[in-house]
Amino acid sequence: MPSKPVGKFIHRDQTRIASGGGNAIATLLTGDETAGRFAVREIVADPGAAPAPSLPSHENRYVFVVAGEWEIEAGGERRTVQDGVSVFIPAGATYAARLTGAAQGKLLEIAAPVARRG
Repeated sequence: MPSKPVGKFIHRDQTRIASGGGNAIATLLTGDETAGRFAVREIVADPGAAPAPSLPSHENRYVFVVAGEWEIEAGGERRTVQDGVSVFIPAGATYAARLTGAAQGKLLEIAAPVARRG
């Protein structure tokens, strides 16, 4: 008998967090955990932090600005955005994000599909 799908509750403090350049990047779900369908990262940046790294261009990306003022470039268009704005970046388009505000900022990034390791 096939097993029922199981949900997963995720707290950022229980994830792998990479830090550097004033950024803390929490990988909330990996492609391995979703059979390559999508991956989710939370990026928290301090004022004056280095740009948030982008995901490989072979992935579609959805970026939601949770907090702060950011300069986001998507497909050659650059805008300054704040809390509540979302951006869709199709595979192959350029993407960069830089915190420009004086307060800490937070982004949620969803990438799909993602390459599975192994």
